[in-house]
Amino acid sequence: KRDEDDKPITDPAELVLVGLAGAEHARRNSIANQFRFIINEIAPDALKGNANYWQAEVLVGDILLEKYNRPQALEAFENALKINPKAAVAFVGQGRIFFQQYEMKEAEANADKALEINPKLVSALRLKAEVRLAGGDLEEARKLLEKAKSVNPRDEATLGKFAATEYLSRRKNILKGLFEEVE
Repeated sequence: KRDEDDKPITDPAELVLVGLAGAEHARRNSIANQFRFIINEIAPDALKGNANYWQAEVLVGDILLEKYNRPQALEAFENALKINPKAAVAFVGQGRIFFQQYEMKEAEANADKALEINPKLVSALRLKAEVRLAGGDLEEARKLLEKAKSVNPRDEATLGKFAATEYLSRRKNILKGLFEEVE
């Protein structure tokens, strides 16, 4: 609408927000071209507005990782870390790449780097829990997911991982309570 009114969005934070919304819209409506537009137009425009706006690189990295383009996703996360070496979410993004490649030590190391920066980062807690789940340490995974759940009790990805942990642990009473809570 603002483009039509000849008042284009130029603020990097607003552009990334538009990119996030556009990505969600594309996921829900199967619009693959929207992802290309976000990566090739919106994110670069955000970086033109502020070359230090590392969040645009994280947005690109997240989309590329979702599409299993790991090399370019890794490059985007590295670019974000060049701009801001304390961009905890970029460490999580790198960790997710390592996790997808079954490189668990590297995945956990990246989760730990993110948690050093932000001990309450839900995505880092969840990544570390996923590594523990993959290694069969259900109790440690549960503790990490409980911590993530205490930070954001409505995060769907965390609740899903927590439910999977309880299912694998055969703790049906807790699983049932979780389902009731979510409903």
